Amino acid sequence: MTVRPYGAAHSRLMMNGVFNMDKELQALLFEQWKNGACLGYVIKAMENLEYKPKDIQAVVSEMKWLFEINTLNEADKHYCNSPY
Repeated sequence: MTVRPYGAAHSRLMMNGVFNMDKELQALLFEQWKNGACLGYVIKAMENLEYKPKDIQAVVSEMKWLFEINTLNEADKHYCNSPY
């Protein structure tokens, strides 16, 4: 589902200048970041690609360190500017 900030959906959300969102849309827009969920995606992807457990552990350890030294915005910018 694509959430567009303007148009019919935006009009329904606006009420006297304040957003009035239903719970589902609110959850999509304001979902709490969880490092564990991110790690779960990476672990699952690496398992699906049949990486060795020692390689998965190395990536998980590196990611935990990166969570400590990078902000979400820095990580997003790096992703957006990467060739992947």
